[in-house]
Amino acid sequence: MDRYAIANRATHKQAHRRLLQDASSLSYTSRTSSMLVTVGFLHEWLLRHVDSADRELGEQLLAKGYCEGGWSGNKSIRAPH
Repeated sequence: MDRYAIANRATHKQAHRRLLQDASSLSYTSRTSSMLVTVGFLHEWLLRHVDSADRELGEQLLAKGYCEGGWSGNKSIRAPH
């Protein structure tokens, strides 16, 4: 996101940090909670996140002319090797 100067990238990164904190606190605060509760939480978060923030991220990248395979400017959303 930083590499391509995506709008709202700080908010997007914060959402990822919050997920890690929430998932971590689930494992510490509720040792007796079932794995299904944790998996359910992650599933719901991922569905919402991918359908909103990640969709917006993809749209911004596409609007800039980027695609998975790259484009004529030799830029790509793939990580450098």
